[in-house]
Amino acid sequence: MLANFMGITASNGIKLKKGADEYLERFHFSGEDANVGIDGGGCLFFYGYSWLTVYKRTDPGEDEDCEDEFFQGLRQFVPEKSKLIIQRIGYEKCRFPLSAQSISITRRRVTYKGIECE
Repeated sequence: MLANFMGITASNGIKLKKGADEYLERFHFSGEDANVGIDGGGCLFFYGYSWLTVYKRTDPGEDEDCEDEFFQGLRQFVPEKSKLIIQRIGYEKCRFPLSAQSISITRRRVTYKGIECE
């Protein structure tokens, strides 16, 4: 029997600067119940019941994985003194180790942190 990876993604949902909705339209997101967008109050939502992956919209059927490019470009819409935090955690049934990642996005930088297995 093969083990299946189970994951979840969530974010803190900060309010982004104008233009972020047009920026998001250049990308699409894969994952079970992938929910990424901007609500009526201008706050980003980024969540789903899997480890969400970011792709650039290209020709139909040709997805280009561009997660770091997406997060770096998102910096311009993060207000000064604010921080967008996206967390992803997952596991493969009956297996060690867990996978976890926290992505912090500020106006100045994108920081990736994860857990390590020693």
